[in-house]
Amino acid sequence: MLISANAYVDDDQAHAALGFDARDAGLIPVRFVIDNQSQDKVRVLPGQTFLIDNQGQAWPLLSAEQAYERVKQRV
Repeated sequence: MLISANAYVDDDQAHAALGFDARDAGLIPVRFVIDNQSQDKVRVLPGQTFLIDNQGQAWPLLSAEQAYERVKQRV
């Protein structure tokens, strides 16, 4: 299994990726790819999954509902 993630930390990249000012909504858009070529299922649990940046800081994944609420407050 291969996993990769690319964060759009630049405001312009984030806007281009999502079409709105995601950073202003408190989001860092991340393209998260799992290449699971096994027969086993993979499940990502937002409350238990963190992305680690180059400084070693852990950033939790948001559930769809959490992301929706942040965007709804800003749009």
